[in-house]
Amino acid sequence: QDNNTEAPVRDHIMNSFDSYVQNFCYKTKKGYRSTPQNE
Repeated sequence: QDNNTEAPVRDHIMNSFDSYVQNFCYKTKKGYRSTPQNE
């Protein structure tokens, strides 16, 4: 039953990383997904 606890942990890590990336991009005033058409 290791998978039962592994999934929530992975989700938590990904959510934390996603929040960090979004916060970093926000601070640098760049889009989370930067596309050429936004230039």
